[in-house]
Parts: sequence; structure tokens; C-alpha cells
Amino acid sequence: MKKTIVQEFNAPLKVVLSAREARWLEKDKIPDLKSADEIHRREDDKVIFVERESSASSHIPERFRKYVSPEMLKWTEHSTWHKDTNLHEWRVTPANYASFLDARGKTRYEEIAAGNCPRSRRTLEITLNVKVPMLGPIAENMIFESFKKNFEKDFDAIKERAAKILSQTEPV
Repeated sequence: MKKTIVQEFNAPLKVVLSAREARWLEKDKIPDLKSADEIHRREDDKVIFVERESSASSHIPERFRKYVSPEMLKWTEHSTWHKDTNLHEWRVTPANYASFLDARGKTRYEEIAAGNCPRSRRTLEITLNVKVPMLGPIAENMIFESFKKNFEKDFDAIKERAAKILSQTEPV
């Protein structure tokens, strides 16, 4: 399954990127995230490589709870941020059943209008593949809907942080 989500901010790209990065300073405010620990980071002039072990505190529908253990809500994110293009490439490896799930994507940030009314865009391209006969497409849709909900909450949080940054930089 491949899906695309496009979101637009009423802020310059520089402010959006600053607000995006600031969210890791307040990890407790990231929706449904129980933990996110950076285990490896390498940076050079062009890219930032990060590996982060995370776990979710997501609400599992009751009919699926007997099938989902706490270990199934843990994963490692492998991500590469390309500084020159503002492209974030990522892949998620579940702690359990990694051979059954391929989840990866690209998130691009770009400025779409400058001047008096600056605007920026974030485009997410996600690919999900649950390798379980007959149940795979159902699981992919459930995973995508959960991801989409959290991506929308993240969008709102970045918008809020960007508004705070802009209010601090505007003349009195």
C-alpha cells in the first residue's frame, strides 16, 4: 500500500523546520509516543543519520488486544535527513515480527510562497507492506489510519510551535 499526505503551513520554511526539530525537546507531547530514545546519530555537511528506539502507547481496539503484545508496539526508526533538499527518508523496523512488516517513507518540506504571506508544504509518501496472507491489507489500512491520525496531530503541534516562534520574532 502506498499513500501520500500533503499538509500546508502558514509559515516560512525556516520556521517550520525549527518547530519540527523542537518537538524532540518535548517528546512527551508527541501523540501516542511512550518513549523515543536516540541510540545513534551521525552528521556531516550533507546529511544527518539517526536511529531511534521508540514505543507507542496507542489504544488498540478491544477485539485486537489479545493479539497485540506491548513488544509489538516497539520499533526502531532509521532516518536520514538531507540538509540540502529538506528530505527525510525513514524506515521503521518493528521489535517483533520484522519480517512481516515493511514500513518506510519520505517526508519532504518545501517553501511554496514567500513575502508577506509565506507558506510551506510537507508531503509524506508512505509505503506499508504487511506480509500476511488475506490479513495484510486490513492490517495495512489500520496501521495507515493510526499513522495518519498521529501525523495530523504532529502537524497541529508544529503549527502551534511555528506560531510561537513567529510571535517572538514579530516587531512590537
